[in-house]
Amino acid sequence: MDQLVLKTQQWLNETYAGKGGFNAITEDGITGWGTIGGLTAALQIELGLASDGIWGATTEKNCPTISSNNSGLNKNIVAILQGGLFCKGYDAGDLSGDFTLQTASGVIKLKQDAGLSNADDEAGSMIFKVLLSTMDGFVLANGKDPNIRTIQQNLNRDYYETIGLIPTNGLYSRETNRALIKALQIEEGSFPDGIWGDSTYELCPTIPGSKSNKMFILLLQYSLYVNGKDPNGFDGLFGNGLSEAIKSFQGFCVLPVDGYAGKQVWASLLVSTGDSNRKGTACDCGETLTLEKIKTLKNNGYKIVGRYLTGKYKLTANEALLITANEMNILPIYEEYGYMLSHFNQENGYQDAKDAFVAAKCLGFNEDSVIYFAVDCDVMDYQITESIIPYFKGVNIAKELLGVSYKIGIYAARNVCSRVNNAGYSCSSFVCDMSTGFSGNLGYPLPEDWAFDQIKTTRLGSGDGSIEIDNNICKGTYLGEKFLYPMDGDLFNKINNISIIKEFGGNLTTFEEEKEFIRTPNLKITYAISTDVTVDGDYANLEITPDGKLDGATIKSTFDSMEGSLNKDQSISLANTLTLLSSDIGETSIAYKISTDGVWTTNEISIPVKIYLDKDNNVSITLAVKVKISIKNDGGESDVQEALDSVSEYTGYIITGVVVIGVVGVVTYLGGIAAVLGAILAWFAEVLGTILALFGYIGALLSGIFVKLIS
Repeated sequence: MDQLVLKTQQWLNETYAGKGGFNAITEDGITGWGTIGGLTAALQIELGLASDGIWGATTEKNCPTISSNNSGLNKNIVAILQGGLFCKGYDAGDLSGDFTLQTASGVIKLKQDAGLSNADDEAGSMIFKVLLSTMDGFVLANGKDPNIRTIQQNLNRDYYETIGLIPTNGLYSRETNRALIKALQIEEGSFPDGIWGDSTYELCPTIPGSKSNKMFILLLQYSLYVNGKDPNGFDGLFGNGLSEAIKSFQGFCVLPVDGYAGKQVWASLLVSTGDSNRKGTACDCGETLTLEKIKTLKNNGYKIVGRYLTGKYKLTANEALLITANEMNILPIYEEYGYMLSHFNQENGYQDAKDAFVAAKCLGFNEDSVIYFAVDCDVMDYQITESIIPYFKGVNIAKELLGVSYKIGIYAARNVCSRVNNAGYSCSSFVCDMSTGFSGNLGYPLPEDWAFDQIKTTRLGSGDGSIEIDNNICKGTYLGEKFLYPMDGDLFNKINNISIIKEFGGNLTTFEEEKEFIRTPNLKITYAISTDVTVDGDYANLEITPDGKLDGATIKSTFDSMEGSLNKDQSISLANTLTLLSSDIGETSIAYKISTDGVWTTNEISIPVKIYLDKDNNVSITLAVKVKISIKNDGGESDVQEALDSVSEYTGYIITGVVVIGVVGVVTYLGGIAAVLGAILAWFAEVLGTILALFGYIGALLSGIFVKLIS
């Protein structure tokens, strides 16, 4: 608690209570927007203005100029100045309303910190504005860059009469970025509004060149430094340090590397899109690509196209094959709820990652593909901490527990990308730079790990080949995927064909066929999958309803029975492990039985899952898998290991006494038959996930059926 700030708050409440609609402020001794607004409202009341507590053009126009040379000053206005100085951390003496030597010293110190030369104690609209319209400071903030503070002070020193004062806290920000644009516009001889436009772009000088005067070179040096390229000093001279910084920046932004800072360099330094008319080799779109649209893209020089993994305009298997067959790479993007800031939390990150990974797997993306999870909304810095980073933590938890190798990328504004990468939760950034109004773009450098830079929406082609795209610059660090291997074959085709039953309704069993999974001299594994579909209405929202019993068995009794058939030395309690899942599965049955014919002992497990695809239960699907594991009665320990090796080779699951049952989360230490069974369950989980994905309801990846997140 700051006692001088507390005194200011108490004085405001005592002096202005019941006047001009003044709202009492919290008396906590902490500078905040409430206190700043209270000081502004107080000044407005003294000036006879409407007291909304917001600094604006009218308040600025009517603001007086006061100093130690004035006589007969309004004591309340002096006290407001003193309170504003207290809130900025300056000693203004006492809250007396008298313009004392300490008050004068506080004003002078503020001006010196701001970078003004020949600072005096005169406080006019410029000083009142910085005290009453911003929370930013004029001293070097903890951990910030003193060179950026020097840039801010120099901009104030050279341009304050036109642009006012910007904070000098060493933090590159929107204010600093706009001040640089305004300063450039002043040197160009145009109106300094701080808005990058065609006129500003066209008047940019080329350095070195005929307009290489000291002020332009200084602004170039400043702009390079705040974008991470040190020109080796701010002297207004063109030397080797500046030349190398220009080349480094050009290479980083994928501009021609020639050491000349022309229009494109200035644009890339000062506005997030850079030169928005640059032609990229990558694009993304929300349209299903046909052959005609693909031809349009290729004719315009595009080699990579970004497509959505889920949603209304999701990439389909046939589309993926068409794109890659025409020698274009595909960039996988997950953007189901990216426009909703409220969606971003750790739990939803975990769930979204499962959806994205299943979709990517079904579409045949290689497991080293980068999946870009979208944050397509305006996010303030504190919201990155509160929402976005926890979301990507959830994405990474899913990646770890699923055991997939997909790489995590992010599509977002500059600051969001950089902070998530710095937290270790992403490895590649797809920057939405064309969203110039996003809080995380203006005043932030391009992320170090950027791979794609989205700069402009445009429409290409005509007729059937017409397509709207976002034009993207590709850095070359990731090129998307050239080859995809969508799930096809018998299972894929049959499941895809289920949609034809909508035309005539009724019941249809798509297939039920026992197939051999593994066969060795001492081990046989067969499986059968059946899908029974009943249709009596239109598709709607997906719900997974734990339902149906098989042979009256419950989870616990099933696994008690299963555990009883295993060698106790080779297993840890299956019943205890699967009980963890019971709250999610309810009474859904997993039936288990053992039989022997004297030569083979057969362990048989049946798993039914009933899924409703309509909130009114008009469409239901019952999926069932039946697995038989037969081990020769005289088989030894080496035969069991041979079986484990066979299952591992077939399924891709490494079985060395540790098996992941299901797709996520529950790690169970098993051995012998249980290890084989665990691998089969894991494999079936992928099959079931594939089936659900092919129906278009990616999000249902066995949540609450086989697995439960333990965090």
